[in-house]
Amino acid sequence: MEKLLKPKNDEFSAISGMKVISMFLIIYGHRMMMSFFSPMHNSLDVEMAIGEFINIYFYNGIVIVNTFLVITGFLTYYKALNDISHNTKISIIQYVYRRWMRLTPAYLYVMTFVLNVVPYIEQGPLGRNVIWDYSPCYKYLWTHLLFINNYVHVENQCLIPSWYMATDMQLYIICSLLAFFFWKSEKIGKLLLFATAMVFIITPGLVVIKGHYNGVVLLFHRDFHHYFNQNEFIETYLQTHSRASPYLIGMLGAYVYKQLKDKKKTFSKFYF
Repeated sequence: MEKLLKPKNDEFSAISGMKVISMFLIIYGHRMMMSFFSPMHNSLDVEMAIGEFINIYFYNGIVIVNTFLVITGFLTYYKALNDISHNTKISIIQYVYRRWMRLTPAYLYVMTFVLNVVPYIEQGPLGRNVIWDYSPCYKYLWTHLLFINNYVHVENQCLIPSWYMATDMQLYIICSLLAFFFWKSEKIGKLLLFATAMVFIITPGLVVIKGHYNGVVLLFHRDFHHYFNQNEFIETYLQTHSRASPYLIGMLGAYVYKQLKDKKKTFSKFYF
């Protein structure tokens, strides 16, 4: 406990501020999303506002989650590079096991809360819709504990936001694999990192083209009861291959930062 509470000189302390800002923006973005699913008397005005340049950021706020993926990719890969520079053996199994043990207890607690407490506290005319259907938790909890629920029985999510947990774990495994190859051979590891990043940057576009999707998440009141089970939402938003590019960009940033740091390259506060 003393170790957890002890302040430390962290070179990435600014990222904590970025996380707080992103957290507030994510809450705001999801609040905006829920307003599309509520009764409104000026729906035409809302649809017209979507096309205005000043509203692009707010009506596409659903991608703000990508900021967390960038930060996580940066910090995770930077730690792996630090381990490599200190001649620490990169064990994929050990990395993944520690991650699973770190996430699963709190994750399981939330699932237990949803199953046993939420049914007694949901209130209001939209209470059940906002909380969503928790019955799949009984049958498909195992997909969540294995962090594969964004690909297996994806139409039966215990909690809609749990897609992020699965995506985060899967990307962590990819990061661990790339770090392992970098540990074996820096040249091969660097090549694989850039190649993987390019693949995942291109993939979302291919998914949109193949499925004839819109390319941005559009929310309509008529889709409320089945929106999260639509193929477009699943393939463009929930699944890892469509969400990996920000994470890989964060990893690339970590590699560049580590190279500059090792060369003792410094920048002024006003450097552009």
